[in-house]
Formats: sequence, C-alpha cells, structure tokens
Amino acid sequence: MLNNIKNPNKIFQNGSLFLSKETFNSYIIFFGIFVFTLIISQLYVSGDQAAYNDFYQSSKGLNLINTYQRQIVILGSADIGYSLIIWMVSDLISKNIFMSISNGILAVLVYKLTRNLDLPIWFFVGIIFSFYALVLFFAAERLKFAAIFVCYAFLWRGLFSKSIILILASIFHLQAIIVLLLVYLHSLSRKSFILNLFKIRSYFTSAIILSIILIFGFVAFDYFMTKLLDYLSFDPINLIKPLILGIILILCLKDKLYAFLLSSFFVLACLVIGTDRIIMMQFIVTLFLLNYRNSLDMYILLILFFYLLIKSIEFVTKIAICGEGFLCQI
Repeated sequence: MLNNIKNPNKIFQNGSLFLSKETFNSYIIFFGIFVFTLIISQLYVSGDQAAYNDFYQSSKGLNLINTYQRQIVILGSADIGYSLIIWMVSDLISKNIFMSISNGILAVLVYKLTRNLDLPIWFFVGIIFSFYALVLFFAAERLKFAAIFVCYAFLWRGLFSKSIILILASIFHLQAIIVLLLVYLHSLSRKSFILNLFKIRSYFTSAIILSIILIFGFVAFDYFMTKLLDYLSFDPINLIKPLILGIILILCLKDKLYAFLLSSFFVLACLVIGTDRIIMMQFIVTLFLLNYRNSLDMYILLILFFYLLIKSIEFVTKIAICGEGFLCQI
C-alpha cells in the first residue's frame, strides 16, 4: 500500500483514495491508547478506582435518578454528566473497555488539537504520556470526560461555540468552568474584545456566562467563605509550583499582560480551590503556550516534559505494585 502513496498527506490503495494521513494517524493513536490503557486499567483496582468500580457495577439496571443518587453516596460528587454517561453504558459494556475507548477518543482529540496548532509530533507524544494525561486515563474519570469536551471546544474558532461546549463540559466536572474563565480572560486581554462585546451573539454569550457565575457564586457562597477562612492555615509551600510556572509564562510570553493575568489567576485559584486541582491545568496551559521554535522556550519544554515523564514512570510503577498510583510507597 505504501508504494501507491503519491501525496504525502493521503494514503491510496489500488489507485483510489483509502484514508487521509491524518485519519490514518488518528486510528493508530486511538487503538494504541485503547490497548495501552486497557492493559494498565486492569491493574488499577485500589484507591479511588475501588469506589468508581463499585459505582459502575452497582449502577447496572438502575434508572438515571437512582444512578445519580448512588454517585452522590459512593463518589461524593454531584456532576450529573458522569451519572448520565454511566447510566447509558453500564449495562452494555465493561468499565475497563468503555474507559479505554474514552481514553482513545481523548488522545485523538489532543492529536487533532496539536495538529491545528502546528505543533510537532514529539509534543503530542510528550503530552499524551505525561503524568497528568495518565491521571486522566486511569484515575480522574469525571475530569476525563470534561477534558474530552474541553479539547473538542478548542477545535472550534468562535467564542460562542467554545463557550457552549465548555458549559457542557462542566456538567461532567465543574473544573471545566475554570477553562471557560481562562478563555474569557484571554478575550479580555485582546483589544478587539470590547468592540466584539457589543455584537449580539458575543453579548448573549457573555450574559449567559455571567449568569452562571453569579448563580454558582450564590450557591457556593458558604464553600468559598470556608476557603477564605482556610487562608490563615494555608501552607505557602503549596504555591511553589504555580509561582514557578507563572514566572515561566511571564518570562517567555510576548504578551506580558496576558501572562501576568494568567499567572495571577492560577495562583488565586490555587488559594481558593487547592493546588492539586489546579496545577494540572496550569501545567497543560503552560506547555501549550510555550513556543517550541524559541530556544529558551524549547529548553523549558524539555525540562517540563522530562519532569512529567519521571512522574509518569513513578505513577505506572505504583499502579503495577500497589494497584493505585498515588498513596503507594515504593
């Protein structure tokens, strides 16, 4: 078949178009990640996965309302999107196979995103086998489905389309709202945003987002007040990573205003929500914003990818030894 290739971007068979190169690569990535995560997922049986497995199995045969109630009891989370998708598939397919299919879809979307951004293949490989990608593959199931929608959102150009898809992502994990805020933070730093705000569709989108934020703020007021009181006992060492990543962005990005706003946002988010929940997002945003064509950025990218690779090896090793990737002592 390879002998019939005339266009490097297309694959021909018997003189007729068989698959585009991008589609072919997508299939390879999907099946590769599917097999890889299916093998590892069978070893991940302890920690949070014990609860997720229990929820998946106990949801079989239940209606949506009962499935949602079991999610609240077993997982302690109220993200309705996760209950919806488990309710739809738990009677049809085993959990490990379904999650591995989801991992393959996420990997393909990341690949398409890196291609749209004209990033090299080594960047995609570094992202997909980084520690935080493996956390999405094997541990953070609700966040994984939100990440699928987030990646899909960034394949769209329009602010309105991105906003709607990111709102949908938030029903799987509320942390997707932070991505939406980052999108608007970027828009606020653009000179054209003030003019675009007066366009009907952008104005409508802004009104929707503002309403959601106000409603969420009202509902979660007590939670945020508790977090504010926790500031006095907050360990400053937890801010080391977000501060380092923030300094990297300020030094490397040409748009210093956006870099400063972004770095400040992440530090504030770490104070309010917690470093563990935010640092994954800040790492990924930092990797995508650095310019690999710049020598300084390239060195920083290599250091960050190397750090994440070491964390990945440690994570998989813990899964193999202890059946979970976080609390295991090796």
